[in-house]
Amino acid sequence: MSRKQGKGSKPGKPGKDKKDKVRTYFDSKSGGREGYKKGKLVGKQNKLDANKDGKISKADFALLKKKKKNKKTKKSA
Repeated sequence: MSRKQGKGSKPGKPGKDKKDKVRTYFDSKSGGREGYKKGKLVGKQNKLDANKDGKISKADFALLKKKKKNKKTKKSA
């Protein structure tokens, strides 16, 4: 009787485990993903930072909601 091998595992071919790949991707000298600075906004997140403090917070969403409301009232008037 032969035992079934798990999905993707081939006898005689040692490979990197999926966890190892993830670990090497996130482990770097900067402490996070490579190419990204810790604590900085990435991509279009700066558009969400309405009060320009470098963080996305409840106050940012309140300001965005207020701007949207003002924009709607100007259009209808």
